[in-house]
Parts: sequence; structure tokens; C-alpha cells
Amino acid sequence: YNKLPIINQSTFQWGPENKLKTLYLLRNPFQCTCDSLDFIIWIGNNRKIIPRLTTAVTCGTPEKAKGKPLVLFDIEQCVNDNQAFKMYVLTSFLVIAFMFV
Repeated sequence: YNKLPIINQSTFQWGPENKLKTLYLLRNPFQCTCDSLDFIIWIGNNRKIIPRLTTAVTCGTPEKAKGKPLVLFDIEQCVNDNQAFKMYVLTSFLVIAFMFV
């Protein structure tokens, strides 16, 4: 095993140019935190063959997530509610402003 705790967005290509057929990630101690969000989303958006994804691709840290499948990481906890609210207000303002232009 590689002992990979995290895989960054820049590790793999994200578009149709990605020719990856099989990705073996078994038993790496993945860091199940918001730092891994890009990779978790990548797994969900790519129909790649990842053997034993739900049973052997698990969290190594933090302690409360240890042993749980990486794909079950709750990405909702990574949303910053304060920042999301600011974006909502800004977007609403821009939509209203453009309606009057």
C-alpha cells in the first residue's frame, strides 16, 4: 500500500482527456477532512473503476472517521455557512441590479 493520506486535485486530469481505467486505492489511510473534498468529488463525478471503493478505501484520520468508507464522508460539513450567505446576498444583488439595467 502507498500510505497516501490525501490526493490533490492536480494529481489527475478532470476532463475527457483522462484515460485512467482502474485506480487501486485499497487500504490507504485517507484523511477524511475538507482538505480531501476535491478528491471525494472527483470520485463521485468520474465513472472510474476503483476496486472495493465502499469497503477498502477508508478513512485513516481523523480518529472519529477511522475505518469508515471515504465515499461516505459528509461533504456538507465543508460548506462555510457564513461565506455561502455572503455569496447568496451578492448574487441576489447582482440579479436585481441587472433586472433594472
